[in-house]
Amino acid sequence: MGEKLVAQKQAGRPIKLMRMKIAALGARLLFRELVKAHESYSSTTSTTTD
Repeated sequence: MGEKLVAQKQAGRPIKLMRMKIAALGARLLFRELVKAHESYSSTTSTTTD
């Protein structure tokens, strides 16, 4: 992600806008990993109600 920020700075884009976009990208990536971990955990633990 740091490479993207440097490239955008050199292109003359507003730095605050680029930080916001990169933060949003990082949040999406973290959320995907959280969902994967949750699915993995859910598949290994099964709850049965009798």
